[in-house]
Amino acid sequence: MKRKTVMLTPPLLPSKKGKVITVQLVNDILVLNFFRDKILETRYCMNTQTHEYECYNPEENVWLQEKASVIASGHDRWGCYISEVDKKWIWEPKEAHEIIELNLKPLTRYGGTLQDIENLEYNYTYEKRERKEERRRERIEQLMRSIPQEPEDFEEKILEAAAKEHYGFYVAKKKEYVCSCCGTANRKDENTVGTLTCRGCGNEIILKKRTKKVTKKTGAVLMQPVNDKKSVCRYYDAVIIWQPGKESIETSEAMRVMPLKDGATISDHGIRRSCEIYYNQYCRISIYGACTDEFDKGNPGNRRSVSGYLYPSGISEALDNTLYEPWIRIFEQMAAAGAEANYNKLMWIWPGEGISQMTEYLLKGRYWKLLKESSEHIGGSRYYGPLLPEGKDIREVFGIDDMQKIHRIREQDGGEAMLVWMQWADQTGEKLSKETLKWLIDSNIDPQNISGIPVSVEKIRHYLIRQQAESYPNLKMKAVLEQWIDYLAGCVKMKKDMTDDLVTRPRELKRRHDEIMEEIRKQQIIEDIRRNKELAEQRERELKEKFPDAEKNLREVKGIYEYQNETYKVIVPEKLTDIMLEGQALHHCAGATDRYYDRIQSRETYIFFLRRASEPDTPYYTLEVEPGGTIRQHRTYLDEETGIEQIRGFLREWQKIIKQRLTQQEKELAKISKVKREENLEELKRKNNTRVLQGLLEDFMEAV
Repeated sequence: MKRKTVMLTPPLLPSKKGKVITVQLVNDILVLNFFRDKILETRYCMNTQTHEYECYNPEENVWLQEKASVIASGHDRWGCYISEVDKKWIWEPKEAHEIIELNLKPLTRYGGTLQDIENLEYNYTYEKRERKEERRRERIEQLMRSIPQEPEDFEEKILEAAAKEHYGFYVAKKKEYVCSCCGTANRKDENTVGTLTCRGCGNEIILKKRTKKVTKKTGAVLMQPVNDKKSVCRYYDAVIIWQPGKESIETSEAMRVMPLKDGATISDHGIRRSCEIYYNQYCRISIYGACTDEFDKGNPGNRRSVSGYLYPSGISEALDNTLYEPWIRIFEQMAAAGAEANYNKLMWIWPGEGISQMTEYLLKGRYWKLLKESSEHIGGSRYYGPLLPEGKDIREVFGIDDMQKIHRIREQDGGEAMLVWMQWADQTGEKLSKETLKWLIDSNIDPQNISGIPVSVEKIRHYLIRQQAESYPNLKMKAVLEQWIDYLAGCVKMKKDMTDDLVTRPRELKRRHDEIMEEIRKQQIIEDIRRNKELAEQRERELKEKFPDAEKNLREVKGIYEYQNETYKVIVPEKLTDIMLEGQALHHCAGATDRYYDRIQSRETYIFFLRRASEPDTPYYTLEVEPGGTIRQHRTYLDEETGIEQIRGFLREWQKIIKQRLTQQEKELAKISKVKREENLEELKRKNNTRVLQGLLEDFMEAV
């Protein structure tokens, strides 16, 4: 940009106040002078040949690269339409647009002059961005090329560490099990169950009669020095494959973490990092790896480091003189022992925080599963699992005083779930059998889930197993436990005797659960009615003024429509507020609007209550009935239809009884109500209100 030439040329002054852009040509530089009330704010310059652009701020005496549209919008880069901004400015002189069109080519002539200029700006910067991106990619590719090749025995070593178990696959024709490790065929005798010792390699093999292949997903880590400034930790997704006579591994590199040496750091979104991270740009198309490898800073394939096995060579050379140097000794021991862990997460947390001591305890104690799970419970540079990394000895680290319980975790290769139960047993003094402990872990039940249940864990296990078999065959064990806890909470609320085993452990949990929930619902209904009595008194006065004949109409038909048998009864309410309270208690729309009161006033329909004969004061069903006994709607709690088949049978009986009681006036009113009902249904059809229409048609019961 020819800055001196532009500065030596005074800006073309505007003739008007307000927002004005004056256009002038300075040699091959097109200059747009932005004035606000005749005060120069910015001079925008574009080279007519190359479309290079810059702007000069006279107030701060600085040159910047800023788009013309951004200057015009008050330096607001977001939230504005260029075509709208263009209209807010006056262009001078009169031939301003002709000057621009003549000197700036090619113009798109779309969206106004500022939009045309922005398109030229984009094309100019696009080429610069492309060149910049090419240089960046070349630097990354050069760095990736400097990374050493994988050792020849890399996959072999990982397979050796990961494939600790071996399988025998059944060959039906020969009635033999072929060892995955050596390929030897083995016959099993009648007493052999589950496993046998291979006569070829001497390994214990797990027998698989129907399966022809076993796979296990895991990970692998390879640490290598790169140069005197960086090293690399390469993280792989891996799949171990067992087949008859063959054990193999497939790997796909997911990410490369490159620790910096000599205390060097880089800025990553404003945070100083001691490493660089590059991700494989391709996701895995199958368990057998990605289609290719290409590494960059972004992570479109969502590749992650997973728990896996560390290749035993190159660890010291890779981590020496980096922030992660304190991990060298422990990592070498873990790699030699074939320990599975999330090495990337371990590196993210500073060893001095007690995590290295905890890791060493787990490694030397051979707590393999606990070591793996603990390494996964690291996030935000801290550990958040059930162990105490800062503990002074293994008892404090585990949170268990009884060493036998700590040894038991090792003997059963327990993880964090077993640790939590051993901590609970240590605190409470309760004993846990091997079968119960396995059941608790398999059912995903932890001590917090059973807190408050007033029986032993053994009794809990036996009770839940029986209830799952008898009452909840389709629920998982933890879901059955939740049903039991829900039932016990209901018993406490209803003040049942919690010392009675028949209460706390009912024979039929599902039935008793449903019954206690129904009791609570009824109690809630009664409480709602009591709580709303004040409101009812105030509302009663308002309704009497608005619908003076409604309660009189209900009194007149009381003798016609009330009826009771041994199971149910139909009650005609005395007050409109009774309907309001009924609707509030059952949480449906009856009484919530004036529509139903207006229908009672005009005797189009009535509102009646259907109650259980044994509980006449407890709301159950609400009926909307036409004169003559035709039922438009029947609704219970939350608009549900509990026990509707039994209810319909009673309502048919009721319709037959009241038919004999109908007066001539009621019969005439029934004809009018039928016409209004049909008009209402036609209106719903016109409005395409299918939900309400379907509900009304399902409820409809014409008088017999």
